[in-house]
Amino acid sequence: MLGEKLNKTLLRTTDNYIKALEKASILTVNDLLNHFPRDYEDRTNVLDSFSLINIKEKNTIIVKLLSINSQKTANNKLLTKAVIEDKNGFLSEAVWFNRKYLATQLKAYEWKKVIFSWSVKYAFWKVTFQNPEVETDLDKLAWEIVPIYPELNYIPSKWIEWKIDVLKSFIKEIGEDLPEDIIKKYNFISKRDAVYRVHFPKNKFDIEQAKYRLAYWELFDINYRAIGSKMQAFKESEGRSLALQMNPELVKELLSFFPFEFTSHQKIVLFQILKDMEKPHCMQRLLEWDVWTWKTAVAFVAALHAIIESNKMTSPQPSPLEERALEHSIRKFELKSPGYVFDLAKEFRKNSTESEDKLWNILKNNQFNNIKFRRQHPIWRYIADFYSEELKLIIELDWKIHDNNFQKEYDDERNNLLKNYWFNILRLKNEEIINKSTDFIYDFLKNFILMKSYTSSNYGSYWNTCSSTFWMNAGFFA
Repeated sequence: MLGEKLNKTLLRTTDNYIKALEKASILTVNDLLNHFPRDYEDRTNVLDSFSLINIKEKNTIIVKLLSINSQKTANNKLLTKAVIEDKNGFLSEAVWFNRKYLATQLKAYEWKKVIFSWSVKYAFWKVTFQNPEVETDLDKLAWEIVPIYPELNYIPSKWIEWKIDVLKSFIKEIGEDLPEDIIKKYNFISKRDAVYRVHFPKNKFDIEQAKYRLAYWELFDINYRAIGSKMQAFKESEGRSLALQMNPELVKELLSFFPFEFTSHQKIVLFQILKDMEKPHCMQRLLEWDVWTWKTAVAFVAALHAIIESNKMTSPQPSPLEERALEHSIRKFELKSPGYVFDLAKEFRKNSTESEDKLWNILKNNQFNNIKFRRQHPIWRYIADFYSEELKLIIELDWKIHDNNFQKEYDDERNNLLKNYWFNILRLKNEEIINKSTDFIYDFLKNFILMKSYTSSNYGSYWNTCSSTFWMNAGFFA
């Protein structure tokens, strides 16, 4: 399977190579098959004389390896140097840097013919191969295009080529990743064929077809993810912005205050911005023009329109549908929170108090029958200190400010509204949270939450139990 984890048995290698692959994030068969070549050596046209070399492009030439050895340079770098000879007896050299294993590997091929492939440098009246690829199998002379892979943590291209060949049988399991209509429209080869041809090309046409198909898929995937992320953000932003209907008369009045008339383009852009504001989604728009084209004026009119129209809006009230839902005891809450409530909740999270941090650590780090809590959670125009969606439970930490009459009236109004929507509220004293031990608070919450989860089908009768002697004696309720 493509998801099979790479191991030394599968690749017929050692643990060191497996660890090097893991450091490069090559963990599975699919990862290694998607490690595509960065270049190719065309060995269908092999030279045999230095006089035929083109210094402006890569060359593949068959030569005799006369000698090879390694030495340290003045900069303490490892230099491997080989002397080579063409069919006419002319000499040249090849050099490699920091390839310690190469001298040992090629020592056995001295005075034998090998294949060198790479660009050459002509200097000081001689041709030099710098870091060429070496092939000792002369059977690959006239029929193969050899892929050159990017090195992975000092793993050479040749090793990767061998292991890709070991995994060749897995390519047949690769599935299609493009829609059928796109494949037919552009006459693409299949993903399976593209991966096979990019690793084992028979000619240059195979390489071009495979690259074209795989490059299109990569761009398609990037765009698909970007559009999907944009759509997801658009959906998640629903209800976080007030839907402001455009008021044409107000716009005309605002434009009349300017000592100049807006151009047709400015009016079109202003219209687009105001139409965006009619949606209950966060607007993401970039206003871009040349200097002195009155971009600020357009943005200013849009901002004034938003301020004036939003001030006309009253506090949201339950719709008739929601009222009927309440009558039939349906636990449903569809009132959306304004955007400023979300921003305020973020600020509360950043500036938490000692008691909030203590209670949050208890709720977050302990399992209460798999019940999850959220911190500083917006609920319409209000922000709950701690909230559980599963239990419809709000936990509030009360400070001394809640003792004054004005705050009590506000709390009562808020509590009555939320209870009408089947939200249950547990109010705890801030001082008690600070003074009580963590174990005591944990035991109290565990018993409370477990009882709540077991009796969640009967909210009215259970809510009465919250004021029982047991809970009041705990010393928590304000």
